[in-house]
Amino acid sequence: MTNPTNWPNPERPGVPMFPEREMRHVLKKKDTGKVIIRNWKSDGQHWDMIGRSASWCSDTYFYEGTFITATQIDELLAGERERCAEIARRNMNDAAGRMQTDAGEAWVRAYAQRTMANEIEVEIINLGTAP
Repeated sequence: MTNPTNWPNPERPGVPMFPEREMRHVLKKKDTGKVIIRNWKSDGQHWDMIGRSASWCSDTYFYEGTFITATQIDELLAGERERCAEIARRNMNDAAGRMQTDAGEAWVRAYAQRTMANEIEVEIINLGTAP
């Protein structure tokens, strides 16, 4: 089923993408097609159009998308890198635990997995911002 108003979550019309962040979003007026850029206020979960509610906005506008700056893109990527690094870190810790109980070839496999997970974690964190 498609979402006729294009709001990111059909169960929460009028609430933009990344509702926990104060960001600008592109909206299109339903009756005129006029495109506007408006701020979403994450603290009160409303739009900056004189405190208009999400439900009012969904009745009046189509959602076109978020207006993301280069700094915000860097912040989103940094968060994603940290989540990926955390997965590698958990794998590394799991392998380290197995190294304490395994012997022989199993120990060698656990050591290799731990080393590889550590290298992946470091590489992910060091990706930094795109040049």
